[in-house]
Amino acid sequence: MNSTLIEMVWPNQVTQSDNNRVDRQTGELLIEALQQVDLNDLDSVYELCQPYLNEQQLVELETHWYDRHPVLAWSNHNDIVQLTDYSMLFLEAHQQHHCVLTYRHELESQEYAIFKVLHPERATLGIERQPYKQRYQLDQLVAANNQPVRTTTRHFVLRWLRQAQP
Repeated sequence: MNSTLIEMVWPNQVTQSDNNRVDRQTGELLIEALQQVDLNDLDSVYELCQPYLNEQQLVELETHWYDRHPVLAWSNHNDIVQLTDYSMLFLEAHQQHHCVLTYRHELESQEYAIFKVLHPERATLGIERQPYKQRYQLDQLVAANNQPVRTTTRHFVLRWLRQAQP
């Protein structure tokens, strides 16, 4: 069947919602599979990820898996965990279904930091350094699939951000 005939028979059958659903399912399968391997063994991680990632993503994974990012000394909290290496960013991106991996370069300069929020709801937090104030401020706070967080989560994170910084 040629593409013109397929388009005539099934016009616009694949929606963005369908693509998002497939991406979520793939991410969930990948995370589930990664729980079965030692994340310190790059060969095992790479082999397991091959069916789920494209060639560019595999090259990035192999190149940066052991990259470490600066830790903010004041950021220690049980419910707000700083993501300090590429493997943590990779897992967060696939667990939460968003593009947190694209911030890798900003993390290296300590101008940006990313956190996994565990309470009051699961979310990802991005904060950016304001040089003139010598403090970090909220850049983004999103739940899975870049959905907005509840007001209670936003207040919890903002309070932590104010109180934790020196």
